[in-house]
Amino acid sequence: MPTVLAKELRLIDTDLADPAYTAAVDEALLDGNFELGTPTLHLYRRKPPGVTLGYFLKATESADLAFCKENDIKVIRRLSGGGAIYTDEGQLVYGLAVRDQLPAAPTKCFEIVCGALVRALGSLGCKAVFSPVNDVIAQGKKLSGSAIVNRGWAKLAHGTVIVHLDRDTMFKALRTDWAKLKAKGLAHPGDRVTSLEEVLGKRPPMEEVKAAVAKAMGETFKLTVKKGDLTAKERSRVDELVRTKYSTDEWNLKV
Repeated sequence: MPTVLAKELRLIDTDLADPAYTAAVDEALLDGNFELGTPTLHLYRRKPPGVTLGYFLKATESADLAFCKENDIKVIRRLSGGGAIYTDEGQLVYGLAVRDQLPAAPTKCFEIVCGALVRALGSLGCKAVFSPVNDVIAQGKKLSGSAIVNRGWAKLAHGTVIVHLDRDTMFKALRTDWAKLKAKGLAHPGDRVTSLEEVLGKRPPMEEVKAAVAKAMGETFKLTVKKGDLTAKERSRVDELVRTKYSTDEWNLKV
């Protein structure tokens, strides 16, 4: 596959959106980069909230399905591996779909992408560092986690930036491995995470966080950030994926 000499990073901001829709957009962008190589940064928040399962997880072991149903928290299975995460309006989620801009080695990909997030957070006044394999931490606690999935030559790196943290709901929705927690010397799962609001002592406007992340990603890949929209083909693919995949128990709750 020939290299695509991209000059722009398309920015798509869906802001508050349903978890099934945002997952479908990320996959459609991955598909599009496999075919065309259009670097795209997708920024969004989830409303209603969602629990996103790593591809290989068992839903019943990773999420409290009864609590999620009672509280309108959507349980969605993502393409990438890793753990289960809870996201809501207080967290910015990013999906970076590229073809030629990231190396083959996942560890190097995380170093590059998380490095961009560290610089974005720094511009907001938050001193953060990359914590291999795939986390960004501030004051010794997790502020951002990322995952990567490949499709041919294309890659989708996606993850979160915790701006405001609802610990109570987060850890009622997620099932916790208490043995693993105690082994790390933690008494409660909420002790391992933090938010921009807690680090800075105030909640930064979400639009400022988005702008910082977009700017840092553009600079990292030496691409001009340009706001754009999904193409007609991508919208059609998103609709199909929502209908046949991300809104179905067959995909989301499969063992």
